Amino acid sequence: MSEVRKKVLVITYYFPPAGGAAVQRTLKFINFLPFHDWEPVVLTVSNPDYLIVDKQLLQKVPRWLKVYTSYIFEPHRLYMKFTNKEAGQAIDLSVDENVETGSLSFKERISDFIRSWFFIPDARVFWTPFAIWRGLQVIKKENIDLIYSSAPPNTVHLIASALKFFTGKQWVADFRDPWTKYLAPQRSHFIPQKLDEFLGKRIINHADRVVSVGKGVKGELEKTARQKPLEKIAVITNGFSEEDYSELKIEMTKKFSICYMGSLYAKYDFNPFITAVENVFASSDNFKNDFRLVFCGRLDAASKKRFEATGFCSNISFLGNKSQKEALETMCGSTLLLLYIIDSVEGKGIPTSKLYEYIGSRRPILALAPEDSEAAAIIQETETGLIIPPDQIKVIENSISKLYQNWKKGSLDDMVKMKPERNKYEIKSLTKALVKVFDDATSLA
Repeated sequence: MSEVRKKVLVITYYFPPAGGAAVQRTLKFINFLPFHDWEPVVLTVSNPDYLIVDKQLLQKVPRWLKVYTSYIFEPHRLYMKFTNKEAGQAIDLSVDENVETGSLSFKERISDFIRSWFFIPDARVFWTPFAIWRGLQVIKKENIDLIYSSAPPNTVHLIASALKFFTGKQWVADFRDPWTKYLAPQRSHFIPQKLDEFLGKRIINHADRVVSVGKGVKGELEKTARQKPLEKIAVITNGFSEEDYSELKIEMTKKFSICYMGSLYAKYDFNPFITAVENVFASSDNFKNDFRLVFCGRLDAASKKRFEATGFCSNISFLGNKSQKEALETMCGSTLLLLYIIDSVEGKGIPTSKLYEYIGSRRPILALAPEDSEAAAIIQETETGLIIPPDQIKVIENSISKLYQNWKKGSLDDMVKMKPERNKYEIKSLTKALVKVFDDATSLA
């Protein structure tokens, strides 16, 4: 590590051995900040309740990094016990759907009431007093110059805001999602909903600088803050690290494999895609033998049942959650990488984090996305895949047939053009942008 000039306190709930997309952005920044004269110091939880664990990520935590922890009271375990759910079940994929459809059980209704009224801004709020106390100690001990919080959960911004108030240190708030996540249901009661909105407005306006992962997230933050434009909001997307791919052992599939990475929610309408694949499946025996659909990540029960009921269910592999390395190896060994973007105002403005890992893999992307979405613009800019409207069955069907024929001819990889624009989404370039935000924030002191 090079000699550093300034120290930044990084407040994050998700940190190795946590797995999944939530930890990747912060961990990558931590590794490259010292090359720009910033030394990160981490504040995280001592007793986390991670849904996804990836112990291999511990190897990517720098040995020189100082990590401080504090206690958190986690209500998640009590919820699982109260509602008789199995440990490790993804309640965000199942219960959230039930909230909106009104199919909650009696116990889930009680839990939803508690969530709406007491978990503001989220269920990690009980970390706040412990983290503030520990944060004050760390800031004094390490002579911290800047506070940086990365959410979700939004509780980290609540902690950072308090630390800024007590210490006078400048604060940069990083939003990987809007204050109100568009895939999650709204609070079931008016008063806590308005209180949450008020808190979001105060948090965004109190931060010295704000970072968002995309233009859509920036727009949502501006709506929450009720100030336009907020010049202090910078867009720094998620990204990929070339170093992650250099360590892989890649074995290319011998099948025409379409791979979907990450979580799949009930709100994702895959019916047009399913119908299109079934049509191709019924028209070609060769396609039947060659086709493979791979899911690497979490699926809610309804989505999994939907795919198990298809005419090509025997050609589907459900791999579940994998370590980052295993997920990247699966991705890089696949024929096509499947991306889905909801055709809504919120969905079009918020490209999923997997898009950048897809770009880093150098594999062709099959994007079921609105043409005016942010994800589509990035794919067009980098020329890394094909964009198809998610509801156009015939277009999807014809595209899959053509892609399959190109694969048979060995010309499918020509879809990916290694344009220089791709490099702007590499973590080294993104870290430079973050450092500029840090420098701007500290100049206000």
